[in-house]
Amino acid sequence: MTTKFITFLIAALIISNFSFGNIFRVGYSGPQLTGVDFATVSEAIAAANANDTIQIYPGANSPSAAGFDKRLVFIGMGYLLDKNTGLQVATTSSALTVQNINAGASGSVFEGLEINQTINSTSGLLQDITFHRCKITNNQIQLSTAGDSIKNMTFSQCFFSVNSGTSYYSGANTKIAGMQFLNCIFSFENYWGVFNNDVGGAITNTSFVNCSGNGYPALIENGLVSIYYRNCILETEPTVANTDLYDYCTFQSDYSTHYVSGTSNQFGKDFTTVFSGDVSAASGLDAGWTIASGSPAIGYGKDNSNNSIDAGAYGGVSPYKLSGVPPVPAFYKLTAPTTNASSNPYTITFSVRANN
Repeated sequence: MTTKFITFLIAALIISNFSFGNIFRVGYSGPQLTGVDFATVSEAIAAANANDTIQIYPGANSPSAAGFDKRLVFIGMGYLLDKNTGLQVATTSSALTVQNINAGASGSVFEGLEINQTINSTSGLLQDITFHRCKITNNQIQLSTAGDSIKNMTFSQCFFSVNSGTSYYSGANTKIAGMQFLNCIFSFENYWGVFNNDVGGAITNTSFVNCSGNGYPALIENGLVSIYYRNCILETEPTVANTDLYDYCTFQSDYSTHYVSGTSNQFGKDFTTVFSGDVSAASGLDAGWTIASGSPAIGYGKDNSNNSIDAGAYGGVSPYKLSGVPPVPAFYKLTAPTTNASSNPYTITFSVRANN
């Protein structure tokens, strides 16, 4: 008898990279433990102290919270699990909605989640927020701090998938410094972001397709915006900003005399030869974004030591991970001779995957 399954392995091991606090669960379908299992994220947040971890299970009831002002770690099982089969036994996403991330929540981490409603930062200095292996959907990251600052917000190995509108918006008076997008995918039917006022950051090994619309470029910039792009793949018109810089990027059209400045960019590439599969916004899938055999993006990027790497989300030392499965050790297969122990010793075989 063989059983395939995925589970969070050992609670302390799951969050060893982030926290040494308590662990709470939302939507867990197994035996319930008082003080550990909660019906809603808001209840779990209320019970948690700074540096605690909240696990969000697929299909969790009311996966939303009004807001929080303490450092927390939120971790789920991933997204698109019904499309990318065999990664988890669950076939629905771990979804989360948080309305307000307040200043006291600096240092918080979101991982393996589908962020399916707006997140607002509302007061004070907010810094060191990390979204790792998350799916961000329509109009979901709105930074409206009314003149306050945001520092060192990082999106790594995230999938931004939007059918209309934008997924990243900064308020007219918001100042953002040290923003990073690392090995992300942007698949839209409109521009992917609006940055207002004072914004600075870097976008590395990130792929953009179908990211402009309504006569706008992929990213609308108003004010003192300075973004550094490196090892990126851009199908659509790049940012309109003289202060932006592009190095080792691959473009579909010839923007060499348009807005692009920087080093060793390549232009006019046939994007039907870049990716291995369907990267349309309508598909909403992340599997087709791997680099095709013979792609012009192969080896076109450069790492920090000037070694050649593939451009795009699946290139570099920390490539995008399918379905955002978090880097959590997990059992994924167990084999036993019968469903009930019938001998002594009773031999079972199991496999564990690191998901790094």
